[in-house]
Amino acid sequence: MFRPLLAAAVAAAVLAAGHAQPPAPTYTAFPDLKASLVPTDAGAGKTVPWPDFAVLHARLVAAARDPGPNATPAAKVRSFRLQAGVDYLRRTHVRRLVANPSGFTEAARMADDVYRAAAADEPDPAGRRALIEERVRVLKELERQTENLVPNIHPPADLDLVRFFRLRAEGDLLASAGGKSP
Repeated sequence: MFRPLLAAAVAAAVLAAGHAQPPAPTYTAFPDLKASLVPTDAGAGKTVPWPDFAVLHARLVAAARDPGPNATPAAKVRSFRLQAGVDYLRRTHVRRLVANPSGFTEAARMADDVYRAAAADEPDPAGRRALIEERVRVLKELERQTENLVPNIHPPADLDLVRFFRLRAEGDLLASAGGKSP
């Protein structure tokens, strides 16, 4: 009986201590890659710096365009898959601003998946690199938004997850440049 109570007490103390810790500093190989922010009405007379969706995801939106009626089934599946990802990101972008400051980890996971799929299907190396750069910007912005909510609304683990996706994107960008930063 004593062991389960002790284990539960230790687990609760560790969780409480971990949740209260401020976010650790992070590293970026690309300090100049950032989302362009504009003052945006968040309701109730509050203005916040927020990215314009069309600017933030311009290359992804272009990659998701309908390939036309004569395209192969594979090209159509690629286009519609990317469009579904763009639609998800657009809806969560608006929802996080006006209704609910949550969903950052899901948005980061989806952004990472959609951008990786778009880059993998991009035949032009310059276009692939541009999509990866945009992915880094998007994930940096989600990381910034998540960091603003830790530890009061989001647990630090959410920031760790979003940061992991951003660092993976930076690794992909370094690899696309032959290991050299721009």
